[in-house]
Amino acid sequence: MLKAVRNDREIAGIHAAMQRDGVALVKFLKWLEEAVPAGNETEISVDKKLHEFRAAQPLYMGESFDTIAGYKEHGAIVHYEATPETDVPLKPEGFLLLDSGAQYLDGTTDITRTIALGELTEEEKTDYTLIHGKDISTLPWLSSRKVREERNWMYWPACRYGSTT
Repeated sequence: MLKAVRNDREIAGIHAAMQRDGVALVKFLKWLEEAVPAGNETEISVDKKLHEFRAAQPLYMGESFDTIAGYKEHGAIVHYEATPETDVPLKPEGFLLLDSGAQYLDGTTDITRTIALGELTEEEKTDYTLIHGKDISTLPWLSSRKVREERNWMYWPACRYGSTT
């Protein structure tokens, strides 16, 4: 039970770690916006670059888990990890899923971001809206069979990727 309740010092540490991690993430996103159109970045290279930005922050101890940097279809693979065989170049189009975290001396971070690298197709916009929009399954009025069937039909296009997360 002691681990479930944070004291004021722990809470302050987590907030400070999140702020430092936020600085690293903003620097990374600025870099990414400029780097992708140049055409030299891949899933693995952006993972390494994010690590560099985090490592430059005070009290950085390491990654809290292996980063998931999945471009396009790879973003739908649960716990995807790019390897030299699966690594793909990033283009200024489509989505990059970034799931990563850092361990700082005073706290741990865990962030997930879906980043549009440029123009999106109508299909990508629709899928994003269905998956990342308001989670309608949590609404209490969605209890009738008819509504559940309609909800499942709405999510069907996104299911072609094998995951709705």
